[in-house]
Amino acid sequence: MIISSMILTMKNSDAFVYIATALIPILSGVVYPITILPKFIQYISKSLPTTYSYDLLRYAFLQTKTIYPLATEYVVVCSLSVAFIGIGLFLFNSLRRRVEEWGTIWLN
Repeated sequence: MIISSMILTMKNSDAFVYIATALIPILSGVVYPITILPKFIQYISKSLPTTYSYDLLRYAFLQTKTIYPLATEYVVVCSLSVAFIGIGLFLFNSLRRRVEEWGTIWLN
């Protein structure tokens, strides 16, 4: 939803979508654990709910060590998911209203 709301304000959003969809799995630790990332990027990674989802999946299939205790990870992934959905809905609705009022929605 957050990405969709940003797309409403751009004329050519293809590059943004490709970059976002490529970076989210990398920052979430799909291919490798986030512990090998630089510290400042680890903070960004830990703010994404997909990081904890992939970490829990890795634990379920491979019995690897998780970032936080299991109960904490479940709470974090649920809390971040609800927060991101709320933020995304708010941004999407506010930007949708703005582009409808201003007539700046870009249709290709």
